[in-house]
Amino acid sequence: MAAFTLSFVLFLVVSTLDLVSKAGNRRTLEVATKPFIIPTLYLTVFMLARSMGGVLEYSWVLIVGALLYTAGDIFLLWKNTFLFVIGVLSFIIGHVFFITYALIHSFSWLYLAIGGVLFLIPFFTYLKKITANGRPDMFPGFVVYGLSVWALSTGMAASFSPDDILRSVLAIIGVIFFGYSDSRIAYNRTGHKDTEDFIIMWTYIVANIFISISMFMLGFAR
Repeated sequence: MAAFTLSFVLFLVVSTLDLVSKAGNRRTLEVATKPFIIPTLYLTVFMLARSMGGVLEYSWVLIVGALLYTAGDIFLLWKNTFLFVIGVLSFIIGHVFFITYALIHSFSWLYLAIGGVLFLIPFFTYLKKITANGRPDMFPGFVVYGLSVWALSTGMAASFSPDDILRSVLAIIGVIFFGYSDSRIAYNRTGHKDTEDFIIMWTYIVANIFISISMFMLGFAR
């Protein structure tokens, strides 16, 4: 339990400090804290499983996904276009691992179809907004990333189970926050709307909290 408490406190500290850096435009603090948000979050998840006398099945899939998200966070710290693209690719591949982890444990063709259709609504809304001022530079990249978030959302929907309603709802809430946060990054870069970095970051953190709890509930086994 001590290890879980320590990792949880570390997560709270680095997340809070990163949000402080966004609110106060403190670049050095942001660079020092952002790379540790996802690692401390998933360390907390693994320590929780350990403190409860169990493990997370197929944990390596979750670890790889978390590492890819971490790499994405690091690359997106800089505004350089090349590094931005590498960061986006890291997130796209990370989405694949999180989708895989969810579907290993729970899959429904029915909810796959329902989720795929319903999540097309925010996807086409996203396309409409990023092209409101004309097609942006790297438009195909924005489309591909939008599709990857649609796939993440659809994958989590496909893992929905009426017998596991709380976990299922947490996953859906998580991807909704994730889509909101990432779409605001795209909107800022395409000049559609200027959303503060603080809002983008807190919604990203909340998204990962919900997703990580859902993944814990899916994979925990004694």
